[in-house]
Parts: sequence; structure tokens; C-alpha cells
Amino acid sequence: ITAVARDSAGNQASTSVSVTVSNTASLPTDLVIYHDGLSSNWINSSWNATVTFQSSERVSSGLSSIKVVQNAWGGFRLHSGSWDRPVALSTTSYSSFNVSVFGGSVGVSIGIYFENDLNQSFPTVKNLWVQPNQWRKISLPISQLNPNNQIVHRVVIQDLSGRQRTYFLDDMSFVSSTSMTASARDAETPAEFPASFGLDQNYPNPFNPLTTIAYAIPFEANVTLEVFNMLGQRVALLVDQTQHAGTYSVTFDARSLASGTYIYRLQATAANGSGTQPLVEIRRMTLLK
Repeated sequence: ITAVARDSAGNQASTSVSVTVSNTASLPTDLVIYHDGLSSNWINSSWNATVTFQSSERVSSGLSSIKVVQNAWGGFRLHSGSWDRPVALSTTSYSSFNVSVFGGSVGVSIGIYFENDLNQSFPTVKNLWVQPNQWRKISLPISQLNPNNQIVHRVVIQDLSGRQRTYFLDDMSFVSSTSMTASARDAETPAEFPASFGLDQNYPNPFNPLTTIAYAIPFEANVTLEVFNMLGQRVALLVDQTQHAGTYSVTFDARSLASGTYIYRLQATAANGSGTQPLVEIRRMTLLK
């Protein structure tokens, strides 16, 4: 920039002034909630659950994880800020919510959702099945958990089986939209979209009267999950709907049925009408009263 000046006699002089203009804005970064310890902004607000924040029993990465011993209708919950001074979280600059879950000795059927202190509603992502004695990295799009871009005060993670469960959580964070690279997304795909169709053995088996049935769908499909007695009569229809690719679990309540052996059948037909043959898998289970 050239500056022009005049003295008292009207003589003109000029000088050059260098001005550096920066238009570099700070880019959003990942918001880490837990890695070897709970971030200071978050407090434990779980209900009907005993939570240990620095457990070394099971660790996905680092030195510790969160151990959750959840009662039948409890849940793990974190609150942003204190109850009297909540800290509102805007999720608009984040692409996903990530958490690693260890399924404990029997596996867990996880549900994840957000809450806020304004009593606004958020969708729940359900039936995220985590196999027994395995870690699973779960990565959910923010658009799925918070489609209306509401502020968030609480994060809830809970087993939905309706029974007491012990599981572990690790590496919990909101991932910035600028840091989610294509290679990272590709690396997570196998965990979220199973490569093959499959029906697991129910657990527990034998059971009385509740048991969990888990299955995997590798593509969007019209899915039915049915239970039959040994005479071929259908005694329960557990699933009859279109489902996206993923892993699911269903709790079967057999308290109205007599002891004995039952057959459960999973069938999936491609929802895009491609004309392919339905995929079918059958297993047996035993009810003991």
C-alpha cells in the first residue's frame, strides 16, 4: 500500500507500507470425550448403572477404558457441563460420533442417542450388535443422530436387551468434518456394513424366558425373522420390515410358550427388486422352564 502525505508547505511525499492480510480461519478439530480419561467438560449422569472411568480390564487403545455394569433398564449417560451450568454443544461442524464398544461375556445390543435440557427429541440408533469378547468401533453420522441440528447436552449409550449387562467403552469422540478422510471412512466400513448374510445362535441357549437373536444383513433388504414350533407352526414374528445393511439383534420373549425345541428362520430379499433369490438361514433353540 502506498501512503501519500504533505508537509505544511504543501510538498508531497510518499512511502510504501507493507500490510499482511491473513484470511486463514481456524479449522474445527475433533472433540474428544474419552481417551484414557473423561474430558473435564463432561460429567457422569448415568442411571441404574455402575461406571468405572479408568478400568484396565479391557482396553481398545491407550491405558484404560470405561467399564459399565448396567441394570436391566439403566443406561450410560454423560452430561456436558454441570446440571446447573450446562454447556451447549453444537454438532454442525462434526461429521460423526465415534465410540468403541466391548461386548462383555455375552454380547450387547447397543442403542445410542443424544438429549438436551430443552426436552427436544432426538432419534435413537438401535440394534448395534457387539459380539461377545470383541471390540467394535461404531461410527454414526451426525445427520442420523441429530438431523435437525439441535444443541446437545447429553450423550446416551445403553444396552437394550432388558437384562443386566457388563460392557466397556473407549475412544469416544465427535469427529470433525475436516478430519474425516476418505481412507478413514473406508477403514470403518467393514465394521458397519457386514460382508455376508448371517444368523447367529441365540444367547443364552437353553433359555427361560428371554433370549437374544443377532443377525447381519449385507445390503438393504426386506427382512423377516420368524419362530416356529416343531410342528411347523409359526409362534412368533419378530421382524417384518425393510432394513439397511448392518448388524441387528432382537429379544425373544417366550414366557407364553411351553418348554421344548423351536426353530427360528431369517429371510432377506433385496429391497431394490433385483430379482435375486432370498437369503435364508435357520437355527434351533431350546426353551427350558
